[in-house]
Amino acid sequence: MSSSSYSQMLMYGLGAGILTFLALGISTTVIPNPIFPREEPVRIVDYGILATITVLATALGATYAIPRSCPLDKRSMFSGGVLSFLAISCPVCNAAVVALIGTGGALAWFAPVQPILGLAAIGLLSFALVMQVRQIRGDSPAPARATVQSNPDTTSR
Repeated sequence: MSSSSYSQMLMYGLGAGILTFLALGISTTVIPNPIFPREEPVRIVDYGILATITVLATALGATYAIPRSCPLDKRSMFSGGVLSFLAISCPVCNAAVVALIGTGGALAWFAPVQPILGLAAIGLLSFALVMQVRQIRGDSPAPARATVQSNPDTTSR
């Protein structure tokens, strides 16, 4: 690889990592800010999950500088992102959670489950990274894409 490839990987990786850190950190108020309130204090595990997700996002971002790696199944990345947000968000500040199970349920049930959601997010993003690296190294074929074939019996004559 040329030095321009490395610098492009560095730019993609840093961009993805910084964007992930700021988007998750600010929206969940792990990074204190005046925009979003947080009623429950940030736990140590929230910082660990945010840091790990940021590292994974940085590595995944860097792989996108390599054209061969583009056909990634985006479901694991999207699911990992959603779970990351749920894992480090304030349990009683999340309107969807409070609407579904109430404030008491958010504190009694959802808050203890959040670290498990964080581990699931880390697992999904790690899987996405492994699949990207395998694709780059040529260890696995590119995902097959469905093609529509015309049926000769149904074509007009």
